Amino acid sequence: MLLVEPPSKKDSDPEKLKKPSENQRDWNGSPTNFSSLPQTDFDWDQLIAAIQLGSVIPVVGKDLLQIEMLGRAMKVDSYLAGELARAFGFTPEELPFSPDLADVICSKPELCAKLVKNAQAIYSKVASVYETKIKKNPNFPVPCALQKLAEIPRFSFFLSLTCDDLLHQALESARGQPPVRIDNERKGTPDITEEQLKSGRPVVYRLFGRFAHWGDYALTEEDMLEFMHWLPERAYRPEKLFNYIQGHNLLLLGTALPDWMSCFFLRATRSDRLRKGSNFTQYVVDRHVSSNARLSAFLQNFGTDLTIYSHEQSRVALH
Repeated sequence: MLLVEPPSKKDSDPEKLKKPSENQRDWNGSPTNFSSLPQTDFDWDQLIAAIQLGSVIPVVGKDLLQIEMLGRAMKVDSYLAGELARAFGFTPEELPFSPDLADVICSKPELCAKLVKNAQAIYSKVASVYETKIKKNPNFPVPCALQKLAEIPRFSFFLSLTCDDLLHQALESARGQPPVRIDNERKGTPDITEEQLKSGRPVVYRLFGRFAHWGDYALTEEDMLEFMHWLPERAYRPEKLFNYIQGHNLLLLGTALPDWMSCFFLRATRSDRLRKGSNFTQYVVDRHVSSNARLSAFLQNFGTDLTIYSHEQSRVALH
């Protein structure tokens, strides 16, 4: 299992990237289709070999969705949060730096109260803002990282932790056909089918649902908890999905999960407890993990086949 931090602006500076040599390989084994990788002890050969075998599932999180908007780089989630704040009648300046949608709701006591008393109205408002500002906006940019990810044909199954359609757009643009869409639901987790896996189309499974007016998606951490708590229950667990996940390496990209959910996710996608060894190594390359001493210690102590890279080592640029 591989967790990779998305490239920073500094890492992506073209002046800092070397010209690729003739003997370099791209993700499919072809020569010279990507810039040279930073000099770290990250085992790129193992990752590339796994991708060539088709045994890697990308897990796409909100921190990977970086765009240029309003004259600066920002996350899609932060842009949407700013637009939602305006829709509720207050300015983005009242929000914390790089806010997410939950920050908007939690910034005003009256919105928190409304979420408890009339959640449907809040979810519908968020869905409306998303549809107006992003989904139905033909000029809204698809994040560059998603475009590059979609261009790697060995990736055929994607696990998305966001509720938007941007990954779907990137895949349809890169591969000329729409992906198979599977969206989790709060009161019933759909499973995958052999027909979907063998359709010849990429499959996108949105673990936290999709933006919808009826509110069947994760807006807050409490929503995430509600979606995730069904997974260990055998009566609700999508067995084919998790059997498929457990038979592949996971490449976690910009997931930005809360600490408790990172641990839960790592365990939920395994067939046995963390301290039991497995047939693959879990590489944790994520500043949110490496900078958290308590979380790092927990994973190092109980993750017998897990390696955590430091913040300096985690500055890995994917191109």
